Amino acid sequence: RVIQAAVQGRKAAVKRLELSHANIFAEHEEGTTDQDVRANKKIDAVMSLKGNIEKLGQSIKGKTQQRLKKERQKEDEQTKEAKELLEGGINPYEVFRQREHDARIEKEKADNATSLAAAKEEMKRKIIKEEADYQKERQKLRV
Repeated sequence: RVIQAAVQGRKAAVKRLELSHANIFAEHEEGTTDQDVRANKKIDAVMSLKGNIEKLGQSIKGKTQQRLKKERQKEDEQTKEAKELLEGGINPYEVFRQREHDARIEKEKADNATSLAAAKEEMKRKIIKEEADYQKERQKLRV
């Protein structure tokens, strides 16, 4: 019996192996194995990533060029204005420093106003929450 069971087990194993080999050979003949599919997906992902990186690089390059162009225009305008101010007997650097100072002050005012508004909103939320908590506590004490 044991020998007979072993023989039957071997025959079943051989059949499974033949089916497995047939499937492998069929896939190999088609040229698409699971490994090939995974490799192709990885290649596609890398190529897509490379394309995205190139697009991002072009975008950054374009923005940098625009920024540099604006800076050059500003420098040209300042140079022209400096000449005009000098011709008028005014110190151009003093004028430019004063403008920068005024702009910095205005920015600080705007930042402070924004911070103040955010702080007020936070304070309102805290007060409302504390009031709600207080009312709940009073309600518990009454019951």
